[in-house]
Amino acid sequence: MTMILFSVIKKNAASVVKSDPLELKIESPLPESLKSYEKDFLEAFGMENKRSRRKALQDMMIALVNSVAKKMKGFSRKETLDYYKDITKRAWAQVENAGTPEVKSEKFDEVLEWTMLDRDYDRRTQDVFREGPVFVPIWWHRYSPTYRPSTSGTPATMSGGAGRSSGGGVSLPTLPGATFAAGMVNGVQNFSSSVIGNITDFTNGITRTTNPIPVSKSSGSSFGGGGSGCACACACAGCACACAGGGR
Repeated sequence: MTMILFSVIKKNAASVVKSDPLELKIESPLPESLKSYEKDFLEAFGMENKRSRRKALQDMMIALVNSVAKKMKGFSRKETLDYYKDITKRAWAQVENAGTPEVKSEKFDEVLEWTMLDRDYDRRTQDVFREGPVFVPIWWHRYSPTYRPSTSGTPATMSGGAGRSSGGGVSLPTLPGATFAAGMVNGVQNFSSSVIGNITDFTNGITRTTNPIPVSKSSGSSFGGGGSGCACACACAGCACACAGGGR
């Protein structure tokens, strides 16, 4: 869900008006480059009723999982997951091995959706940006409600940040690394708590449709498990979002 949020922000389709609870300003007309699930995501955020919004987001995920499950037919679940795990690993390596703050910031922007696939995303983001400045991505003003771009011709800076020269005479806005990392991590956590609510209840509403527990007709009792195709689709749906957001 958070990957989709960043994707629509980076595509100029929405801006964060309030971070906690999350409120979005949806652009009109929408960019033509949006995927169907991104459009469904924004449609859900157009609903004021929280229960209706959660139901719409569940429906969006169900459609996404079913779409990926259809595309996954005939392919190896294990090899597919290993393939995307390797992309995630290499994405983090590009960020961690960057020689300068400028390059590190640029690489993180490029591979953002892939880094989010890492289960250890929170800690790694804080470790990578613990020290030094971060050059603010051009879409940051649509993500951070506290950021206000300058209209005077001089690039704006975040509170606590200072402009740094890009080498061509242009001052780029920066943030202390720790502040930037906190903004990213807290944004993910706020999204989970304020929009999704109880994670178990939310995901159960999805898996009851995409991966229902099979029922034995002979005894009437139910058994755990479920189709591996849907399980693979759930795991790969995030990869589909990363592909769409990261441009790969």
